[in-house]
Amino acid sequence: MRILLLPVSALSPGDGQTNARIEALPFGTSEKKRLLSLRHPAALCQSLGGLCALLALLPPEYARRDLTIVRRPNGKPAFADSSLPAFSITHTGALCAAAVSEGSEGEIGIDMEPLTEKRDFMKITQRFFTVREQSAFDGTPQSFLTLWTRKEAYVKRCGDSLAGFLATGRDLPEGDFFESRRLDEPSGSFILSITADRAPQAIHIIRQEENPT
Repeated sequence: MRILLLPVSALSPGDGQTNARIEALPFGTSEKKRLLSLRHPAALCQSLGGLCALLALLPPEYARRDLTIVRRPNGKPAFADSSLPAFSITHTGALCAAAVSEGSEGEIGIDMEPLTEKRDFMKITQRFFTVREQSAFDGTPQSFLTLWTRKEAYVKRCGDSLAGFLATGRDLPEGDFFESRRLDEPSGSFILSITADRAPQAIHIIRQEENPT
């Protein structure tokens, strides 16, 4: 699995070229319309950054392929061409990330959150975590965010909604692959969680400081 990290600042959001960057994306009309419908500038730049990171991860020869992104019936984004790899995108604050599978992983999901102490972690844990998860929580922000981003990554992998999954009260599947990492970046520290149907042979994290497109 390969993951590319891209700071939102790399897109130079104030240079007036955002619409031109959207039009240049090869991901299909529906995806462009979705981006253009985002009215909040921060949300637009984050979503655009995730797609730019995804494009940068694809081999150059994919430029000749149909890279149209569609939404499956469960809402999960995927390439219309089913022979293309599975992918997942996440963004939070100043950082975007995209992941692409490299073979046998099957469906994948990633999520990322800034490492902060400005939340009432205990209250959230008591409300939304299962008994098993509460016992694994050690009271630290990193522990909480590891558990939380794994939930987010899992629902992205499955195409579920977070609210729907939390409402079931189910634990994350014990036999599935999950991995979490702390990222210390110029824009801050983050917790990144990754999940896949099957364990990847390797996880390669690439840092991109400039707009790759």
